[in-house]
Amino acid sequence: MKPGSILEAAQNLGRTQPAVSLALKVLQETLEMTSFDRDIRALKPVPEAYFLLAKAESVLTQASQLHRTMGRMQIGDDGEV
Repeated sequence: MKPGSILEAAQNLGRTQPAVSLALKVLQETLEMTSFDRDIRALKPVPEAYFLLAKAESVLTQASQLHRTMGRMQIGDDGEV
């Protein structure tokens, strides 16, 4: 969403453009929504896409924090199991 084009997103992710296009298509079908309006030069996120991005970033942040905490717990540096 941030780069504005599927090709640039693919390059940033180290993926092919078709792989990113397919992932976007599957996401949109799964969520039953269109996340971008297309124009000649770029993809324009719809308002719901901004909400989805914020929620996804929150979930990824929480997952990262959980991973770090679990790692510290395994070596006895944090919490109790």
